[in-house]
Amino acid sequence: MWQSTAHPPSDPDGTGSRTSLGRLWEVIQLEGSPKESTGQADFLLLELGRAEERHPFYDMPCVIPTNSYTLVPLTQVCCAVNVQHDCYDGKCGISLTRVIWQERETTQQRAFEVRHAKTNKYVLNTAQMHDAASVAPFYLPLVFSEPREDIIHRAAIREINLQAAKQLAQSERRPTLRPALVQPFRRPQHLVHHRPGQSSAASTMETRQR
Repeated sequence: MWQSTAHPPSDPDGTGSRTSLGRLWEVIQLEGSPKESTGQADFLLLELGRAEERHPFYDMPCVIPTNSYTLVPLTQVCCAVNVQHDCYDGKCGISLTRVIWQERETTQQRAFEVRHAKTNKYVLNTAQMHDAASVAPFYLPLVFSEPREDIIHRAAIREINLQAAKQLAQSERRPTLRPALVQPFRRPQHLVHHRPGQSSAASTMETRQR
């Protein structure tokens, strides 16, 4: 398994410190050292890796092991990075060969697994979100197939059209409300005053006399 770390060792060419990639081979703890009393490691044995050109399919840096090893103090390790096997160029296939274990015993069941080709080429995953500052030296410049302004303009038009289509679909699904019928107000033509103890006929005659 490719377990890589990014660390800034001393540059053997004398050009100063730089961030490098290394494949972890062994964790070393010196007997009787202060690190031993705290259960920490003193050094890491790393195989240095060389970041090369952009991969044409993954659009990320290619990483090639150099078969060169170095001891790095644990204090110089920055972070762990994600490095994947170059399955595109290696044409790695998928086969039903992984043995399924059940209660610490093998079974006759099999699961799919990737059968990696024996190629010594890997890809550095620069899209990882954690420890982005440490991986930043390996970022490759973005390559646009057309001017950046045209891409932004076309994306804005697409977003506006999507919002307009969504609003249109919502308006078509919304039920149409019919206005309620309002009856006109009719003013009464005669006001009838009814006094207590007076018959309705007398009240009507009194109104007409007025």
